[in-house]
Order: sequence, then C-alpha cells, then structure tokens
Amino acid sequence: MAGDWIKLQHATPDKPEIGKIAEILGIDPDAAFGKFLRWMIWADQNTDDGNAICVTTVTLDRVTYQPGFADAMAEVGWLTGESGNYSIPNFLRHNGKSAKKRAETAIRVKKHREKRDDCNAESVTPETQTKREKRNQRREEKSIKERESAHGEIDVPTLDEMTQEAEMRGIPADTAKACWEHYEGKNLWLNRHGRLINWRQCLITWQRNEEQKPAPKVHGTIRPESPWSIQQRINAITSDIESARNNDAFFDAVDGIRLDSDPMNEKGRNYVAKLKSQRAKLRDQLKGAH
Repeated sequence: MAGDWIKLQHATPDKPEIGKIAEILGIDPDAAFGKFLRWMIWADQNTDDGNAICVTTVTLDRVTYQPGFADAMAEVGWLTGESGNYSIPNFLRHNGKSAKKRAETAIRVKKHREKRDDCNAESVTPETQTKREKRNQRREEKSIKERESAHGEIDVPTLDEMTQEAEMRGIPADTAKACWEHYEGKNLWLNRHGRLINWRQCLITWQRNEEQKPAPKVHGTIRPESPWSIQQRINAITSDIESARNNDAFFDAVDGIRLDSDPMNEKGRNYVAKLKSQRAKLRDQLKGAH
C-alpha cells in the first residue's frame, strides 16, 4: 500500500519466469504477464512489505481469475510460503515505500539534469560568444589606455639618460640605443602592475645577452671585445680561484679531516695555475683595449 502505482521493468514481459508460468498454466505468455501484473497490483494494495499475506491459494487464484496461478508463481520462485502465510521475495526492492521514493527521486534528478543541460546548451550561442569577445576586447583596450596614461605620468628614461648610464658602466652607446629603442617602441617601460621597470638592470641584461651572441665579422675581422666584458671575465675567474680554496677535491685530507693550512694537491694546483694564466692574459688584453 505504497502509492497508487507499481514499478515495472521493461524486460519483465520477456523474463523466463513469465514464459514458465504460461507453460504451466497452458496460456499465452502475454496473458500470463497480464495476470502477473494484476496480481502485483493487488499485492501492492493489500500489503506493505510483501510478507505474511494471510490469504489462501484459492483467494490468490481468484484475484487473477486463473486457477493454479499461485502454484505456478511458487514454482518459478516468485511466491514463497504456504496457503495462509505467503511472502513475495524482493518485494521491497521494487514496490515498498522506500523503493518508490528512490524511483521518484531518480526520475526527478534526471529531469533536472536534462533541463540544466538544455539551458547550458542554449546559453552558448554564436551571439553569446560574440558578446564575450567584445567584452574581453573592451577590457583589453581599457588596460592599454590605463598603461598609456600611466606612461605619461611616470618619468621613463630618455635616450640620453640611458646612454649616460651605459657610459658609466662601460657599455657601448650602440647597445644602449638598441635597448632604449626596443623598450620605447614596444611600450615596455611599465610592468603588469603599472610601475616603472628597473631599466638600469634591463640595460645590463641587454649587454650580457649581446656578449653571448656570436661576434659578427666586420670586413673580415672580428669586432674587438669591450673593456667592460673583459673585466667581467676577469672578475669571474678571480671568483673561481677563491672558490677552489673551498673545494675538498683539491686537498688531501688526513683521516677525513682537512685543515685550512693544508696545501693543495697536484690537481688543485694545476687548476688554479690554469685560471691564473687565463686571468693574466685577460689583464694584458684589457690594457691593450684602453
């Protein structure tokens, strides 16, 4: 007695049990299914859980207007017990209150999902896509205008200022000009927060990148290295020499303990001598560059 409807699977009319009931009773399978349906409706109306059905076999046969129907149901396992105390196996799985509630909830959720999917599909149209693109374009244009406005208020470096900075650091004027024209031409003086970038550091980085490029040939000769670049290489070698004094591989430790006063081994001495030779050549080169 759980509502005015029963749960029925699509495959029920073709189940082997229906065919067996029809064979036992000598009737058409469709007729057997109809009588089974009539029997389930009666059971749903007269029991809550499908257990302890206090009716006789004659009464159950009268419900379906088919003598022997109760015995046929028992033979296929769809009815258990005896006359006066019958039970329907798995009744609560499909036709109890909780089963019907689960079925109704599943149907309601399915309809909600289908409606939601339809709404989402309708919302993403070419017209909507165009509106989004226009909105993003307006935001981008607004951002550009704000950056241009901020550019006018922030004291960005002039070409003369960058050239003077380059001269102080020993950087060629051509390098400073190339760096300034790059940042000025592409309006890169401000970072993403609208603040002026550290253009002095950008100038140093630009020069470092220029040094790493292959030196172009000018009329069959290689462009001479700048004094600033030579000094940077000298400083790097001096740093490597100092670091060698802390390299355990260049010392023979006694019992795993190395003292600062221990002399370098042959490997360390050769390494330091090679660095000093390179540094001496660079110093001579630096003298000739001035």
